[in-house]
Amino acid sequence: MEIIILETDRQPQNNQEPTGEPRTRKRSSLNNNEDRISTLPNVLLHHILSFVDAVQVVQTCVLSKRWMNVWKSHPYLDFNFETFSSLINSDYYDDEVNNFTDFIYHVLVRRHNLKAVKISLDILRDTRCSLVESLIYYAVKHHVEEISINTAHWDVPIVLPRCFFDCESLRSLKLKVDGGIALPKSLGLQSLKTLHLGGARNFDGKIFSSCPNLENLKIEDICLNTIENFNIHVLNLKSLEILNWRYSRIMRGCKVMLFAPKLTSFKFDGNTPLFWSEVNLTSLDDVNVVLQRYHHSHNYPFYVVEDEYISEEDETEQGLVLNLIKMLHEFCSAKSLTLSMNIIEILSEVPDALDKHPSPFSNLKYLKLKTDHKDVTLPAHVLNYFLTSSSFLKFPFGKSISEKVNFGNVNSGKPHTLPSLQGRTALRCSKPIERSRTHSEKDIKMARRRLLLMLKPFDVYQFGQSNGGSSITNSQAFRYLDNRRKVHKDAINFCQDILRKKSNIDWEPILRTNLSQPIRNFDLVVTVGGDGTLLQASHFLDDSIPVLGVNSDPTQVKEVEKFSNEFDATRSTGYLCAATVQSFEQVLDEILAGQKVPSNLSRISLSVNSQLLSTYALNDILIADPCPATVSRFSFRIQRDSESCGPLVNCRSSGLRVSTAAGSTAAMLSAGGFAMPVLSEDLQYMVREPISPGAAIRLMHGIIKSDQSLKASWFSKKGVIYIDGSHVFHSIQHGDTIEMSSKAPGLKVFLPHD
Repeated sequence: MEIIILETDRQPQNNQEPTGEPRTRKRSSLNNNEDRISTLPNVLLHHILSFVDAVQVVQTCVLSKRWMNVWKSHPYLDFNFETFSSLINSDYYDDEVNNFTDFIYHVLVRRHNLKAVKISLDILRDTRCSLVESLIYYAVKHHVEEISINTAHWDVPIVLPRCFFDCESLRSLKLKVDGGIALPKSLGLQSLKTLHLGGARNFDGKIFSSCPNLENLKIEDICLNTIENFNIHVLNLKSLEILNWRYSRIMRGCKVMLFAPKLTSFKFDGNTPLFWSEVNLTSLDDVNVVLQRYHHSHNYPFYVVEDEYISEEDETEQGLVLNLIKMLHEFCSAKSLTLSMNIIEILSEVPDALDKHPSPFSNLKYLKLKTDHKDVTLPAHVLNYFLTSSSFLKFPFGKSISEKVNFGNVNSGKPHTLPSLQGRTALRCSKPIERSRTHSEKDIKMARRRLLLMLKPFDVYQFGQSNGGSSITNSQAFRYLDNRRKVHKDAINFCQDILRKKSNIDWEPILRTNLSQPIRNFDLVVTVGGDGTLLQASHFLDDSIPVLGVNSDPTQVKEVEKFSNEFDATRSTGYLCAATVQSFEQVLDEILAGQKVPSNLSRISLSVNSQLLSTYALNDILIADPCPATVSRFSFRIQRDSESCGPLVNCRSSGLRVSTAAGSTAAMLSAGGFAMPVLSEDLQYMVREPISPGAAIRLMHGIIKSDQSLKASWFSKKGVIYIDGSHVFHSIQHGDTIEMSSKAPGLKVFLPHD
């Protein structure tokens, strides 16, 4: 650090007498020599000094009396051994370390008893445990917000002092210790938002769930050679990095359970793929994966046919490709995917593996490749692998390269190689590549000559009467409800008028309350009402007839705000409705012309005592006591092919809710769940208001994968299974078993953004 000392008091030169001008005016005439920095308040000086090391901050005390005590109140303590040793001339390493340690103790003792914002220790030498403990004690006592410790200790793992876990002010924590750090079963840091762990040994990951506000997590150089299952269960996690995941430091068969429904960014760097046991990454946007092939240099078969994870012992011989594909498949919701070039090389060597495990990246928009080589060859069948599932994927090559590229028929599957690309290549382009859709001609161009118009009754807004008069005393609420009835009735008449003009359509109306038999022999069902009307129609539909929802009475934002202090003026949400009255004719014409294709939404299959119920749930299922105030007793577990793949969970609560992806934005979201991609085939479950769940709290909410089911046993005297609300239900009793999965036939629905 270069220190410049400026003159602050100039004497008159050439024996000139003072002119008698005001002192302020004289100072303004000497701006070039004025020490303006020293006149700044301490808060600004501290901000400036936060960019330099603690030893340089302390050195400012020699500048002047103004600076003598500034460092004693400085809230940013950055102790860097390299900076310190560059200023201390010593021929002995031990002297440097001892002097550095003494310097830290002197600073802590002489510093004013004020709040510290950040304490940082950076010394990549063998460090005494007492030094780390002293810094942590000091940090907790002075309500520090950020701790960063990057050091080494080779004798035994460093143990964190007990007081550390009571630090309520801590927002950011970095613990990176070469030689290892011993972690407790729980951190309990309620305010922690950023955590960087390096060098930790043999912990199962459950400590992360004890930090409820954790948003950014970085795991580096960890050793799990005795851990079979590594759990990352953090509801608010947004960014996750797993770096230097080493084959030699991970137990064979160690599986990772990742439950982070809000995770948007994931980065992985290692020399062996992650083995997933359970994953929930429904909000993932950006994925970056680098795989180092340290032990795969010789020739051997990369791929085996068995549809299961290969042990790491067999991986070296045959299972690398399968494990890699299974790892990548859990990133199916990603919009941006960055891969190291050797991943492309591995995938290109075994085209049969790509054929057997089709690409799941339906949302992928950008594919980026990182390479250190000047010339890169991109096999077409690997590009096809990503293209087949995504209509959004785009390729931007540089101008000089794009003129040379000839994609040919990218959907033909014929093997050919694209011209070499140089440097870091991002696969995008301004013009999307057309690809063939997988929908059948019947889906795209079916005649739809027979149409069923299913109507929500317009008298559902009838008002309670008392002695011939309305029981509603609020006149505004009365007019609001009367307006809802009128708007809905006008919507029905309008839709019928549109259909009467369509000479090529035979249609018939029916009230939803009059529907009692499965719907057959129709090409299209149109529901006029809201999501509830569409849900009721779904109970009478199989997967052969698509349905279009028309929201007859959408919520008006200004109206809700206007009456917010009097009553709830919310109308219909229409999450599943692709049309309103205003857009109905246009949407219908697009469907008839084959320009709109329905989406396939998952439904819940439900069986009681191994007997399959005839009604499938499009939204959700609630299992509870008929009385909402009664405690329900039940147990459940996740299974695959009738075999358990999760622990038995015993519950006392107000019930169990299971939702589809489409239903995850309804009651599940309101209860604290998360929204899932609407086309996901997974289910989400949540135990309602669990009583004293203890360590099982992390099992009270989770995902049921598309190849899994949830099996529950009911231990209360009576209970009810509610299917998509309260209108459809099935009674159960003590000893009944209920099994739920997404193996039900899907439902074809025209969604708002199809």
